[in-house]
Amino acid sequence: MAKSKKKSARGKGKGRRIALFVIPSALILSLAIFLILWKAPPRKKHEAQIVPPPIPAEEKKEEKKEETRRVPPPRLALIIDDGGYNTAKFKGMLGMGRAMTFAILPNTPHAREVALMAHRDGSEVMLHLPMEPKEEETYALEERPCERG
Repeated sequence: MAKSKKKSARGKGKGRRIALFVIPSALILSLAIFLILWKAPPRKKHEAQIVPPPIPAEEKKEEKKEETRRVPPPRLALIIDDGGYNTAKFKGMLGMGRAMTFAILPNTPHAREVALMAHRDGSEVMLHLPMEPKEEETYALEERPCERG
């Protein structure tokens, strides 16, 4: 029996010595790694750098000239509304020789014909789409008094 007690006593002492050596070593090693990572400069993400294209010499000269350029006079935009009801009046407007935009109402008697005439003339054509609901009572907003607390 005496031999077995000695072995167990030696085993306990060895385990304690190993634990007393391993735990502080692990703490020191982890502290060293933490300090190295903390003081290391942050890594830059590898991103594609956006480089503006070089400006040719001609454009650089134009940029300087922009400061001395005159401001163009204001222009007038004409939009003829509600087209598509009468082709005779529309032909008169096309013959004016001015740049105009025509807003054509869909489902009018001459909508397609008028739009094609304006397009062939080189004028701009817009769709004049009414947005009112057919059943106003269904979509009308209720008038409510302001609720203040």
